Amino acid sequence: MWKLQRIERSGGDAIVVQEPERYTLEFLAGGRVAIRADCNRGSGAFTLGESTLSFGAIATTRAACPPESLSDRYLQYLGAATSYRLVEGRLVIGTKTNGENLVFAK
Repeated sequence: MWKLQRIERSGGDAIVVQEPERYTLEFLAGGRVAIRADCNRGSGAFTLGESTLSFGAIATTRAACPPESLSDRYLQYLGAATSYRLVEGRLVIGTKTNGENLVFAK
């Protein structure tokens, strides 16, 4: 299971995730993915290429997370995923939203 560590933004500043266990990504057999987005859980499909990654529609619960939650932003960025790479044991998912990257650790 991958845990979100930070969201790197094109301006150079990053959003550091204080509780990585609340933002997870688990790749399952059959091209499926299980997701935790703070107070919500979900699942969907993913497509993986040599360096490309995309997610299909992700169905999630709709609990109201606290205002400081990154849940909506996290799901938005996953939906905009275009690429991935492994860097020093970390999974970096690139998005098409102004160059943001999601950085995960095991």
